[in-house]
Amino acid sequence: MKPVDTALWWTEYVLRHENTAHLQSTGIGESSLHKKNLDVWAFLLIIFSMVIVFIYRVVRIVCGAMIYSKANKSKIE
Repeated sequence: MKPVDTALWWTEYVLRHENTAHLQSTGIGESSLHKKNLDVWAFLLIIFSMVIVFIYRVVRIVCGAMIYSKANKSKIE
């Protein structure tokens, strides 16, 4: 079938049958928050931020330990 014929058939189907609630989009009853997946993006942003903060703190601790170790060696000599 050509796309025009398919569109025409579905238009006629909707006109022939009164109860066509099953043809509606599932997004009609959803809020815009769920439609745009903002809750998922916020969750991923929080996880990403926590990972960045964790990596920053680990690097800071490792660098601090290296500097402290180097300072103690120079005091001993």
